[in-house]
Order: sequence, then structure tokens, then C-alpha cells
Amino acid sequence: MTDALDLDELLKRVDPDRWLSSRFIGDALARADVVAVYAFDHELGRAPRVASNPLMGEIRLAWWREVLDEVYEARPVRQHPVAQALATAITRRRLLREPLEAMIDARLRELDAEPMTLAEALDWASNTGGVAAQLAAQILDRRFSIGHGLDD
Repeated sequence: MTDALDLDELLKRVDPDRWLSSRFIGDALARADVVAVYAFDHELGRAPRVASNPLMGEIRLAWWREVLDEVYEARPVRQHPVAQALATAITRRRLLREPLEAMIDARLRELDAEPMTLAEALDWASNTGGVAAQLAAQILDRRFSIGHGLDD
């Protein structure tokens, strides 16, 4: 099984709604890139849940920030199926780094034991699943950019 199929199976198992929506993407490369973004969001979301303490969660999230360093500095990207697929999507679609960084930053807030305020929760939602949805839209239609819809 190839890495792309592995990610597809991963997404089907951990996020069946997003997986099902990806079935409607006819272009196989675009589908693979969207799945890579969704798998990246899944990996970031796992970090706070599987870490034994906040420091370990920060280390997991720092690992993903280092993946972005590798991609955007055109260095070899570590051998991890999601990291490799994300690197391909970033390169192929010329995705900006800032939205991906925002996804990582939002997950850092989950490591804080203090409950989120409403404003923090809305920012968290916008910068996790919201950014993933915006990146998917950008992959599917280059006229769409983060922060602006098609009509802007």
C-alpha cells in the first residue's frame, strides 16, 4: 500500500466525514493534497491528547513546526507519511506557511489546563478546522485565498 493510500485509510478511520467529502474531489492530485491537509490537522489534534504532559505536547507540536521549516527551506523532509504528503501539497499548491503555523499555534492552547473563554474557543475553531477547510478550498480553487472568499 502506498503512503497516499495509507493516509486515505487513516482519514477514513479517524475522520470519516472529511474522508467522505474528499470522495467528491475528482482530481486525484487535488484529493491527495486535501487529504494531506486533513491528515496534518489530525496529527496536530493528536498531540495534546496523546502527550503525557504539556511539555511532551509542545515537543510534538514543535516537531511539526520543524517539518514546516524543512519544507519552506527546501530541505529534505523527514520520513513520515503525513509530513511527506503535506510537503508535496505545499509545494504543488504553493500554500503559505502562516495558515499552517496558525494550526500549530491553536493546538498549543489545548495544552493549557485553563478552560478557554468563548473568544479563545472561537479563535481555536477558526485556526484548526477552519483553516483546514480554507486550505482545502484553496487547493480546489486557486481563486480562493485564506481570509478572502471567491468574490473578494
